[in-house]
Amino acid sequence: KHIGLCSYYLGKFKASRLYLTHAWATAELLEDTNEKFDILNWQALREEIIGNFTQAESFFNKAESLLPLSHNRFIHSNFYFKKGRLLHHQERYEESVTNVKKALMIDYRSQQVPNMLGVAMKYLQLGGTYLRQRNYRKARIMLIRNLRASERAGWVRGVCFGHFYLGVIQILT
Repeated sequence: KHIGLCSYYLGKFKASRLYLTHAWATAELLEDTNEKFDILNWQALREEIIGNFTQAESFFNKAESLLPLSHNRFIHSNFYFKKGRLLHHQERYEESVTNVKKALMIDYRSQQVPNMLGVAMKYLQLGGTYLRQRNYRKARIMLIRNLRASERAGWVRGVCFGHFYLGVIQILT
């Protein structure tokens, strides 16, 4: 699995497919639901990067069938966020907003302190989606929340994106 992820990050998508397919076979033999779920998510992300949205959606549908078998909130949150990002790329904005909000709700409901970097990324995604919908008021609110979460997480790029998009909103309104 890790060789497949490294190949993904290096842009070697055919090699990534090969290694993730082998990892899938191993996860099935071990009957490890969390690993299967993770592999399906990475395969969906690979297909999304390539531009094959229908195949990515089929991987997400397979992963969604495994959701009831996993009780890990981090896995659920990441699934809804990644699926929301795919739906944003497909210009299905309402569904995207719903999925990203589910991911945020899972993050905040967990008993542990939420991962502020993940929360900041989700608010940035929501802000971008509302910006695409031309709902500038909600986009501004989400981007301000992104700034707060990014500052708490120490994510400099998120702070920069937040200020940039807030400037764009100020120009557009």
